[in-house]
Amino acid sequence: QRVGTNVVGIYGVLQLFSDVLKLIVKELIVPHQSNKVQLFIVPIVTLMFSLLV
Repeated sequence: QRVGTNVVGIYGVLQLFSDVLKLIVKELIVPHQSNKVQLFIVPIVTLMFSLLV
């Protein structure tokens, strides 16, 4: 049986921190012709908005 995200920890709170840690530790691949500022800022802004809601 696979454990769902709402079962891990208290109401799934530990799953959130686990996913954030995985995102931070993950290897960053930057394409040559990409907007590097936008590539770094958008995930941070998305995380901030999701935590505010």
